[in-house]
This record gives sequence, C-alpha cells and structure tokens, in this order.
Amino acid sequence: MKILTKEEEGKHYAAVLKGGISSDLEMAKASRTGWERFKDFGRENRYPIVTASWVASMAISLGLVSRNRYLTTSQKLVQARLYAQSLTLAMLIATAGFEVADARSGKGKFETVLVVDPEDPEHRHMIEKRIHHENYPGEDLWKDMVESEERKLKEREAARARARAN
Repeated sequence: MKILTKEEEGKHYAAVLKGGISSDLEMAKASRTGWERFKDFGRENRYPIVTASWVASMAISLGLVSRNRYLTTSQKLVQARLYAQSLTLAMLIATAGFEVADARSGKGKFETVLVVDPEDPEHRHMIEKRIHHENYPGEDLWKDMVESEERKLKEREAARARARAN
C-alpha cells in the first residue's frame, strides 16, 4: 500500500474523474453538430453578442460615413451613432424574441413546475411555481440577502406591534 501525497492524490482524482464523468460529457459535446454548438454559444452569450455588434456596427458605420466629405465631423459621428443604434435595436428585439421562445420551451432561466399549495390544509391543490436556474453559483445571492433583510424587518414590525398591544 502506497501513501499518496496531496499532489499525487490530486492527479489520481483528476485521472479517475476524467475517465468517468467528464469523458462522457466531452463525448456528448463532441458528438453535437456545428449548428447545435453555434446555437448554444449564441444562447449563452446573447448580451455580449449584442454589445459586440454595437461596437462593430459603430466602427463600420463610422468608416462608411467618413467617406462623405460634405458632412462635418460631428454630423458624421451622429450619423454613425444613428446607424449603430438601429442595428443594436434590431439585435435587442431579436434577443427578446429568443428569450421569449426559450421561456416558452422551458430552456430559459425559469422553469414552471407544479407544487402543492402551502395554504391548502389538505394538500390536494396544486399551484404553478417558477423556479429560477442560476448560470453560476451565487448569481442570485443578492436576492437572498434582500429577502433575508425584508424578513428581519417584518419580524421587527411584528415585535413592535406586539409590544404596543401589551
């Protein structure tokens, strides 16, 4: 029996993990078509794509407008900004359409599930509840913090109301 150092243990764990779970995921990703990978990339990076399209459209439109020698520099900037805003608005509308389509198909950030109504004493009535999926751990930490503070404030108000009643 050999005693492993931390480094050897880490390498062993990585080798076991690579041979198990991660290789299955890599095989599943590798088997997808280029179009599926393209769609997934677009779905995950919607808003950076909108930002990049604004920067690119601003540069291209500035290049096109700068050829007009009858416009002043400020007029050229305004025209380039106008063209870039138009394209960005079109990109945002398309992105909103994709968000709506994803929400309808259940691929978005929210998922609708049926749960037992907590206010039903017999627990027979089901209600729909929207569950939010985080893209990364801690994404919605601020919501939890706000919820906690609101709960504390309600408890303080209830304690004050009880103290006044006594």
